[in-house]
Amino acid sequence: MFKNYVIFALAAYTLIFAAPAHAQAITSEVAQQLQTTFQALLEDKQQDLKQQQDRTLELSGNVTVEPSDDFYAITFPQMRIIDKDGERIEIGLISINASPHSEPGQYKMTMALPRSISGFDKAGEEIIRLSIGQQKTAGIWHEELQNFTKLDALYSDINIDIFDDNASIAIAEMRTLINLDQDESERWSGPTNFAINGIETKHDKGSASIQKIAAGMVLDQFTTDAFKGIDTEVDLKNLLSLTNADGLETTLSVEGIKANNEDGEEINLQSASAAFKLDDMLSGALDAHLSLGFTNMHAISNDIETSEVQPDSGQINITHHNIPIKDLAPLIENGANNKQALGLSLLFKIPAILAQAGSYIEINNSFVKNKNYNLGLNGVVRADIAAVNSATGEAELRFAGLDKVLSFAQVEGTKPTDGFSKFMRDVARMLERFKPLANVETDEKLGYVHVFNFEMNKTGQILVNGKDVSGVMNAEPSPAAAQAAPLKDTE
Repeated sequence: MFKNYVIFALAAYTLIFAAPAHAQAITSEVAQQLQTTFQALLEDKQQDLKQQQDRTLELSGNVTVEPSDDFYAITFPQMRIIDKDGERIEIGLISINASPHSEPGQYKMTMALPRSISGFDKAGEEIIRLSIGQQKTAGIWHEELQNFTKLDALYSDINIDIFDDNASIAIAEMRTLINLDQDESERWSGPTNFAINGIETKHDKGSASIQKIAAGMVLDQFTTDAFKGIDTEVDLKNLLSLTNADGLETTLSVEGIKANNEDGEEINLQSASAAFKLDDMLSGALDAHLSLGFTNMHAISNDIETSEVQPDSGQINITHHNIPIKDLAPLIENGANNKQALGLSLLFKIPAILAQAGSYIEINNSFVKNKNYNLGLNGVVRADIAAVNSATGEAELRFAGLDKVLSFAQVEGTKPTDGFSKFMRDVARMLERFKPLANVETDEKLGYVHVFNFEMNKTGQILVNGKDVSGVMNAEPSPAAAQAAPLKDTE
C-alpha cells in the first residue's frame, strides 16, 4: 500500500542480500507488471484518503518502470496530499531499484525518498519542512503480499521545522527491521520492529526530549489472507481473516521522557509501555492479553496538592482466556452492518458461546502507587450464562495507605470548589463508605493494608468480605469533615 513508502519516511537503513544463483531475467513484460502493481497501489491509496480521511492524493503522472541490465528503475510521479482546508504536503519523487529474486514474484529493492518534504497552508506559505540527512534502505518485496518480507532501513539526522509555530524537532535516527519467513505450509512468521532514537523538540514555550520510542509486531503462522487483513484498516469485517493465523503480538514502549514549559513546570518519565497479544488462535480457544505500565513518573507543578495523589508508577495485566474466535467472528462480522443484530448477539448469543467455551478474564499483579499509597488488584471474571449478569467473579483489592489518602481527600474536599476539590470530595465519600468493610493486615514495608475481597455471585449481588454492598453503593454521601485533621496510617 501507499503506506509502505510512508514507512520509509519514518525509517530506513541498508540490508545486503546475497545475489541469487539463478535470478529471473529482466524483461519488458515484468517491467509492465511492476508498473501496473505500483500504479494500482497509488490509486488504492487515492480512494482510501478520499473516503476515509477527506484528503486528496494528487499524482502528476503515472509510475514509470525502466528495465536496465540487471534491475528495474521504478519512479513514482510527483505527489501531493491536499486536505479539505486547502493545506497541502508536497512529497516529491520516490525512486526504487528492483532486482529479480530467485523466488518468482519477489524482488530485492532499494529505495530513496526526497531529501526534503514540505507542507504549505492554503495561502501557499511553507509551514512545515521535513529534512533527511542520510538514508539507506533495502529489502525483499513480495508481490502477492504487497509488502516487504525482509527489510533493514534507517534514516538519520532528521529535522522537522514548524515555521508557523516557531518550533523544531530533531531526530537522531529512525529504523525499521522486518524479518518474515514462510514455512512449508505457506504461513508467515517473524518480527517487525520500528524505533526512533534521540528526539529533541524546541518551542518558545518549552522543550522536550525522548530517548527512545519503539514499536514491534510478531506474527505467528499467518496465511497470506490473514497478513493482508492486518495491513488494512482494522474493523469488525475482517475479524475472520485473523482466524487464519496462530498468534500476533504488538508492543509499544517509550523511554526517557523529559518536558518543561515556560512556567517552570516539568515532567519526567523513566518508561511507559503497552503490549497486546493474541495466542493459540488456530486451536479455536484464543487467549488475548493486554498490559499497560509506566515507571518513575515525576512532575514538578505549580499545583503541589495534586502530586500527593498522582501515581508515579503503575501496571495493569488483563488476559481473556478461551475466546472461541471461530464461533464469535461470524456473528460479529454479520452484525457489523446491522447494529440491531449485533446488539442482540451481544445480549444473548455471545454470552452463551463464551460460557460454553469456559471463557474467563484474569487480572494479575496490577497496581498503581506513589509515596503515599500502593493499590494492588488481582481477580477473575468468568462467563456464566446461569448468572444474572451472565458472569461471576472474585477480586482482591489491597490498599496500603488508605488512611493517608482519605485524610488528604477530606481536607482538599473542603477547599473552594474546582475540578480537583470536587474529585477529592468524591474520593473521600467513597473511602468513607468502604473503609469499614475492609479487613486490615500489617506489612513490614507497606504498614497497614486494607484488604477488600469482592465477589459477584450468580444472583447479581456484589459482596465485599462477605457483605452485600448494594446499600453502601446507594447510600447518601456523608459530608467531608470541614476541619479534617491528618490521620495516622492505622485502622
